[in-house]
Amino acid sequence: MKLIKGTNSSEIKDRYRRPGFLIWLFIILVVAALLSPNPFLGLFGVSVAGILSYLLWREREPQAFLFILAFQWFQVFAVILLGVLTGRSIGEEMGGSHFEEATLLSFLGVGVLGLGMKFASRRAAVLDIERIQGLLDSLIVKKLFLAWLFLSVGLLGADQLGYLIPGLRQAFLALDVWKWAVVVLLFMKWLDSREGRIIVVIVLAYEVFVGMLGYFSAFKEVFFILLLAGSGIVAL
Repeated sequence: MKLIKGTNSSEIKDRYRRPGFLIWLFIILVVAALLSPNPFLGLFGVSVAGILSYLLWREREPQAFLFILAFQWFQVFAVILLGVLTGRSIGEEMGGSHFEEATLLSFLGVGVLGLGMKFASRRAAVLDIERIQGLLDSLIVKKLFLAWLFLSVGLLGADQLGYLIPGLRQAFLALDVWKWAVVVLLFMKWLDSREGRIIVVIVLAYEVFVGMLGYFSAFKEVFFILLLAGSGIVAL
């Protein structure tokens, strides 16, 4: 395994230590699955989540892999939770037994994605926490805000230009990735030093407002980003 200088076997072991709250969360999900009209399907989904949590948890690092998987997994498991509330199976709720097969395949898809992440990250180096903290300390909130503002305005212009030049629409949307990268850094800086509270509120309010104007409940994305940033600060 590729490691940073000074890393020993105990540090590697600590890296993969799982927190106790994951066990309690797993128990709650098992109970929910057993109470649903599709208990075996629910238990299969919980098993997938448990195995992937065990494989992908990385102590003292932002839980980016689990964040990505949890987002996808919960969209599938939500129908199990809906059954707990309504008392109706997935087939009854959705209008056909093939939706139960689709749910099973979705859980399998998330599992395959997680195994691919584990395989690709098996040689990843242990993060240099002190270096990351130093880089975080060097960030300037006002500059991050200006970068976010520039990218947000650029996205508005790119969206309109995309209708005139359809072939470049996907390329313009790449700005969205850069914008969220800046937002993650801004949130991490605020959570770490409590600098820029007003700026963070402005960014949150804008992203929620713009998200509510679009499709697919995009307003929730900024809260997921805040959660991801929070996991990074906890790791530090």
